[in-house]
Amino acid sequence: SMHSSSTAGRAKGSRLLGGAVTEEALDSSASVLERRGARARAGLQQFFSPREAAALAWRVLTGGDGAPGYAPFVLDPTAGNGALMAGWPPERRFGVEIDPDQVEAGDYAALRGDLQRLYPLMRLAGVRFPAVVCNPPFGLTWSDPASGRPANSTALCLRFALGLLDERGQGLLIAGRDRYHREIEPLPEARGVWCA
Repeated sequence: SMHSSSTAGRAKGSRLLGGAVTEEALDSSASVLERRGARARAGLQQFFSPREAAALAWRVLTGGDGAPGYAPFVLDPTAGNGALMAGWPPERRFGVEIDPDQVEAGDYAALRGDLQRLYPLMRLAGVRFPAVVCNPPFGLTWSDPASGRPANSTALCLRFALGLLDERGQGLLIAGRDRYHREIEPLPEARGVWCA
């Protein structure tokens, strides 16, 4: 669980503009566009990952600086512009991103689409990574592909990240402290989380 006051509110495109306005993005979550009285709130819950988080991800998942010349392949299932993978060489970075503007801004091999739809296909294809990093949208309501039930986007991203992680792989998930303790820590999958 991490919080950085220096990055609070630094949205990278949380309003629906340009390439982000797609039927897929609007279908991604019932909470992307919601009406409250006469006002509508729209957004994909996109925020930049701070450089400090990227440096932490690299140090934790490679054991410091990494062995000389060693960099495991890394996946960010909610990649945005790829900022959380900044420590990895570009040829080792892979990401899933729904917003074509963010894919274009990033320096990683991208699967462009809705993670909720791509995850089952990735599992079926046997996709696994030795390192997974994730700064998921915190406040969206997604649909769990396994049950069809509504699920919090952060909790579902944890499940997806674990499902795409090699058996001996390691991952890093950024989540708000309150959401972590309220919605993630009680999950059976959270037993594999050993540091917060």
